[in-house]
Amino acid sequence: MPALVNATSLFATQRVDVEVRADGTRILRSRESLDACAPSANAALWHGASAYPTRTLLAERRRDETTVVWNEITYADALARARRIAQGLSDRGIAHDRPLLVVAANSIPHALLGFAAQELGVPTIPLAPARLRDRDDPHLDAILRVVARLRPGCAFVDDDDVAARIATRFPDLEIIRDIAALEKTPTSLVAEAARAVEASTVAKILFTSGTTNAPKGVLTTHGMIVSNQVGFAQVWPHFDAEPPVLCDWLPWTHSFGGNKIVNFAVHRGGTLYIDDGSPTEALFSRTLENLNVVAPTIYFSVPRGYTMLVDALERDGARRERFFSRLQLAFSAAASLTQSVAERFERQGARETSRAVPLIGGWGLTETGPGATCVHERGLGVRAIGVPLPGVEIKLARVDGRDELRVRGPNVTPGYACDPAATQAAFDDEGYFRSGDTASLVDENDPDRGIAFAGRIADNFKLSSGVWVRVAALRDAMLDAASPFLCEVLLTGDDAEDIGAILFLAPGVENDARTRAAISRGLATIASRAIGRNSRIARALIASDAPSAAAGELTAKGSLNRSIALARRHVDVARLHASEVGDDPAILHA
Repeated sequence: MPALVNATSLFATQRVDVEVRADGTRILRSRESLDACAPSANAALWHGASAYPTRTLLAERRRDETTVVWNEITYADALARARRIAQGLSDRGIAHDRPLLVVAANSIPHALLGFAAQELGVPTIPLAPARLRDRDDPHLDAILRVVARLRPGCAFVDDDDVAARIATRFPDLEIIRDIAALEKTPTSLVAEAARAVEASTVAKILFTSGTTNAPKGVLTTHGMIVSNQVGFAQVWPHFDAEPPVLCDWLPWTHSFGGNKIVNFAVHRGGTLYIDDGSPTEALFSRTLENLNVVAPTIYFSVPRGYTMLVDALERDGARRERFFSRLQLAFSAAASLTQSVAERFERQGARETSRAVPLIGGWGLTETGPGATCVHERGLGVRAIGVPLPGVEIKLARVDGRDELRVRGPNVTPGYACDPAATQAAFDDEGYFRSGDTASLVDENDPDRGIAFAGRIADNFKLSSGVWVRVAALRDAMLDAASPFLCEVLLTGDDAEDIGAILFLAPGVENDARTRAAISRGLATIASRAIGRNSRIARALIASDAPSAAAGELTAKGSLNRSIALARRHVDVARLHASEVGDDPAILHA
């Protein structure tokens, strides 16, 4: 595989044309047209089964091993089994108006069910088993009400307790525990259904994370999935010399893992090792075990995952050597990476290889399948999200003095399941999807340098003075200023006089005098740069525990759900902003 050079430009084809309107609106379009796209998301699997039938497509770790051993399935076997499963699903009444509910962890059976449903042109509804286990999930009832309206034909569930809960909620729904029971000799019906799939055919209904409002079921079409893969193939030309090898944990119940990662492997003829770990204190050791065996050529994760990975790479030279031995690119999404973590990652790479191994990002949403932009140059900073992918249009629309990111293109959802009102509200009068995210140009005089993310409109809040607090920028500044002691920051102070922060310590960091001193220095650094109360954290409290994924504070991708975290920690928020706060020794001050 060709090495990336240490030049500013990583992907030279990514440049933009800009339309500037009289009202200040700007439209950014890639200068490169989107290549032809197959109508079916399974077309790449069909090609792989013919062109390299014995190549491993998926591998999952055995559940009973003492060492890391993988069960594997080839491209040809995956397609053959998917078609047999498709016949079994059809026999059970699965159809475009009776979708397949999948409540399962990432696994070969989960993937085969997805391929099978796509052969039939039938949507799947992937749900995380953890959602069903958590009786306190504030969004679960809303999600299950949508599922009920979608009338699934049957469900695959890989957990006993979750199966019992599904059976209680949907007593007439057939629950399948073993996909082998579905496998039947395919008839002509399967082939006819596959030929009938179009770009507009719904492949999945993926629920949004619910970080700013109740989760909605995003209609994800075959065209959205395929156009994402074709667009990235055009702007990442370096990675066609050999099939990629991935080792990935990102959940398939979300767009990044289920759309981007799985289909990246299939579209590029690669192999995906299913990492059964995650960036949590309980499971990250599992990820490290898997990475000790599988050296990826491209690595995908989220900021929390990179923070934990960098810590591990700095501690273990052998692990670092193995990880970077053939790595060409690392990609981060779902939230903003901090500058310090990005720099530490690239320093570790430079210790092990003469290749430039960039850690880059992009921007997108569940509603954009997920990719809409990608970083294409070095040195733009961690807020940079790049330029539009081929075929994608980005509108920077003025909203309350800021530029909202809006998107139009083949990657954009047609709407939300069973929610015509939300669908109508999601699009402007030109058909651009309203993301609720804000941005600016990296360089106003050079649009080719791309876009910089500026946070979500819904996360920002006002102080009692009426001035806005830009949450994303201040959160990132605090993480950088107190690096590597913190893993997350919850900003507080809605309608208060000053900004407060509840600080979450990085794994392994103790709440001791050294840590508190480092945090105090970080608060002082931010205060020295502040131009007003809305850019200064006046007071901070170290949380007694980590943000809880089970309670909904963390999404499955590891980003903080501010509204749920504020509600769950309302006692600490009140303590932080109490009038007699100066008497509380636990509270740190800028």
